[in-house]
Amino acid sequence: MVNTGAQLYTMEGLSAGVIMILTAYLVLGSTSVYTPGDTHITDMQLEQVGADVLKIMDTPANLTTTSELEQIVATGNIDGRFHQLFWETYLMSGDIAAQKTTRTGSSIITTAMVYYHNRTYGTVQGYQLSGPVIPYSGSEPGVKVTRYVKVNGRGPGMPPGVENRPQVMLVEVFLWKA
Repeated sequence: MVNTGAQLYTMEGLSAGVIMILTAYLVLGSTSVYTPGDTHITDMQLEQVGADVLKIMDTPANLTTTSELEQIVATGNIDGRFHQLFWETYLMSGDIAAQKTTRTGSSIITTAMVYYHNRTYGTVQGYQLSGPVIPYSGSEPGVKVTRYVKVNGRGPGMPPGVENRPQVMLVEVFLWKA
């Protein structure tokens, strides 16, 4: 004679297993909901990419040369290379592709400033290294990345307030999505 209790336990175990598998499938297969609290993730990615670009620009090719960023700051960006190097060469290059950090794929606009200490006036002063293509509208949050750059003296394109001495200057780049 067959015991019906064993059959009932077997069917119950199988149905419980199917329910667990279906539940796991539904939970793992569901789409992610992008809440307002998670929107800062793309800003953090943009900030990291901007910091990486400044680090790449401030890395010299070898120990006997100066970095691209140091050359640009030392000459006051007289030839306008900063925007071309930062934005076109590095920020929007194939592998970095900062537009991948935006949900909409919109363009990224940058503006850059250099700050230095003026001993004569005892203040921190600055000058614009690169201007934006379009002004900041405030509709999307912007991020700021900074890097200290050592320069050996006053370059030809620097404003008159910069002293002719070795000093450390702060390069600040503000990035936002258009």
